[in-house]
Amino acid sequence: MGAIWSGWDEALGRVVAVKQLVPCDDSEHIETTGQLWDRARAEAAAAARVQHPRVVAVYDLVEHHQRPWIVMQHIPSCPLSHIVYEHGPLPVWQVAELGVQILDALCAVHDHGVIHRDVTPGNVLIDHHDAYLADFGIATLDGATAPGPLAGTPAFVAPECVRGQRPEPASDVWALGATLYTAIEGQSPYAREDAKACLTATITEPPAPMLRGAPLQPLLRRMLAHHPGARPSPDEIGPILHQVAAAPLVSGQARHSLSSERPAADPVANTAPWTRDDEAPFTVVDSDCCRGGRHHTSASTQGPSARLRQQHLEPTSRCA
Repeated sequence: MGAIWSGWDEALGRVVAVKQLVPCDDSEHIETTGQLWDRARAEAAAAARVQHPRVVAVYDLVEHHQRPWIVMQHIPSCPLSHIVYEHGPLPVWQVAELGVQILDALCAVHDHGVIHRDVTPGNVLIDHHDAYLADFGIATLDGATAPGPLAGTPAFVAPECVRGQRPEPASDVWALGATLYTAIEGQSPYAREDAKACLTATITEPPAPMLRGAPLQPLLRRMLAHHPGARPSPDEIGPILHQVAAAPLVSGQARHSLSSERPAADPVANTAPWTRDDEAPFTVVDSDCCRGGRHHTSASTQGPSARLRQQHLEPTSRCA
């Protein structure tokens, strides 16, 4: 659990994002200060292993009032979850374009021996045509057993992880498929009334039939396969995403930024709306497209260290 702040690095003269980690406290598990620090070190170390333009960079891990704070790259952006919630489903070519970028990020993550485990619309940050992968809060090393109870956003946890099996790169492929599905349909493939029903459906039922995005439907069905071995590899996924993303260029259609006026998504009637229960959005402050909305709050307070001055606060209710 934590909050993301926008801050100013006084030593290097740059804007940064600062993640304030707080203990996860629920009826089954109360996190100690030592466990909180272990979690912070694991998150920062996992993210710091990956150097890629589509992955939010980690700069430092600092202490303030005996609590850990992770200093990260600041990207003026909106989470994909916010964009879909506010504006509805996206055109299939635009989803494919974002998918290409997040797939590249995931390939870099996996090449460095890390499993992200939390690829969701809330952890995909959008700046116009650019997408970034954020939040390594529950990431693990490839081959390692995921510690503790089931973690992640219920609608985006791969079936094998729900069953308690070891996460693998194919688990992130499943979550990417669920994220792209959500951007096209406006709701997750296993949207249910509560987390338990969602997780149960993930391991017992096929995903809800897609009503939009015909060019990507066959690919997404394969990415959402129950068995990891049945899912396509990045080498298979990439060319299909590139082909669909290039369709407007081939036909001469205008390509709109996600933060500007854009055309409506592929038309279809009687579809279920996006619901907040599917995911608690990852919060990004000081965002161009969120400014003036309910996702932007200002505060004035003391910073987490002598060289970091916090300027804005936006809490998030997720354990990450």
